[in-house]
Amino acid sequence: MQEHLKERYPAITAVRSAVLWYKGCSKVTPDYHVQFLETNPWIHQPFEEWDTVRPHNLGAWIKRGLQNARIKFHKISP
Repeated sequence: MQEHLKERYPAITAVRSAVLWYKGCSKVTPDYHVQFLETNPWIHQPFEEWDTVRPHNLGAWIKRGLQNARIKFHKISP
């Protein structure tokens, strides 16, 4: 990625990366991170709905997600 940015934007003299969580299994080492996680834990994001989905409402959850994706795609498309 850094090479791509340097080629596309030659005025850039330095590129740094920053992440909230840096896992031990990560393929790329960020320049800055808030927390290093030696293992590969699931990181729960407060905006994720997945943790509250139960088998009896999975179908409705998937349907709602597909409908939202269509709406977003439609709004973005010209």
